[in-house]
Amino acid sequence: MQHSLLLINTCTDGKPYRYACLEPHPVHSDLLVSILEDHTVDLPAEVATTLVIINTKTKAVRNLLSGSDFYALPKFSPNGKKLAWVQWSHPDMPWEGGEVHIGDVIFGADGEVSVTSDTHVAGVREKVGAGYPSWLDNETLIFTSDESGFVNPWKFSQGKASPLFSEPVCEDFGRSFWQLHFFPYAIIDKVGEIALFSALKDGRDVLYLVDLDGGTQPKPVNSPFVVIDNIRTVSLDRGEIVFTGQKTNEKEAIIHCSLSSLANSEFTVLKAAAPVKVGEVQLPLDIISEPQPITLEVPPIGAPLYVVYYPPFNPEYTGSSVAGERPPCIVNVHGGPTGFTPQGLDWGKQYFTSRGWAW
Repeated sequence: MQHSLLLINTCTDGKPYRYACLEPHPVHSDLLVSILEDHTVDLPAEVATTLVIINTKTKAVRNLLSGSDFYALPKFSPNGKKLAWVQWSHPDMPWEGGEVHIGDVIFGADGEVSVTSDTHVAGVREKVGAGYPSWLDNETLIFTSDESGFVNPWKFSQGKASPLFSEPVCEDFGRSFWQLHFFPYAIIDKVGEIALFSALKDGRDVLYLVDLDGGTQPKPVNSPFVVIDNIRTVSLDRGEIVFTGQKTNEKEAIIHCSLSSLANSEFTVLKAAAPVKVGEVQLPLDIISEPQPITLEVPPIGAPLYVVYYPPFNPEYTGSSVAGERPPCIVNVHGGPTGFTPQGLDWGKQYFTSRGWAW
């Protein structure tokens, strides 16, 4: 897995080190926990990944955790006394056998920081993928697990991990963990009772309000957005969240909402999508073909085949006059078993559908 890098530093001895997922300590703001990739021997099999603590005053970098092939998403508890993280090792990818762990953060007499009492919260190598940890309070951790076969929200409290839903939901509440910056949910209220999650349904991102006490099913939120990324809490006091959202007929915009506005499915655009131009000509929106999620059957076993169909569409074009003649169709397959084709506006597809082709 390739980490998305937030900082690159080359030491004076010429050894390259790469840092990612920097997380400040909530009490000692001069301390940062970070992933460290050591490229001293810059070969894929030789790159070493650890979790380290960085002292921004002394510039010292000290090892916290090592031994696994990969680490991600270190998160301090609100009081800074605990640390949660995700780890996994070859041959797993994080969605195949990622493990969520918690440890105690200890400050030594000399100020050196260590992590002890490693507790394995969830995830089983080569069987169950767990990830996306976030602290609800100093003792309770929210995370995701695909133990049911789908990525659903879970909670770790009083030494026990349990699903938040009364019954598993056959949708993924978190994408395959390819990039470090992605996070599928955010806690939305100061009390810590509700979170806003995105999930994948019929190839589209959808929104749910999730009761963090557990034992209930998620509450769907009507949304015009089919691609939702970068969900972040703005204010717990006001219950405000922002995210990037994309519609079937618009490119990406920055969206604001609150717990009260979500009750009425109301969203505020903070930064609108820029209009697309070819030279000085702005592309018209009335030629856009709306994507149609369809489930086909693969004979003879009847296995589902999920497709997204874009019919030919242009109000100024009538198509063939030959009775029964079907339009030409471009068949495109996305790359990889963990990928999918998002349904946000893609002018490449619209180029063909506006000219009488199906996609």
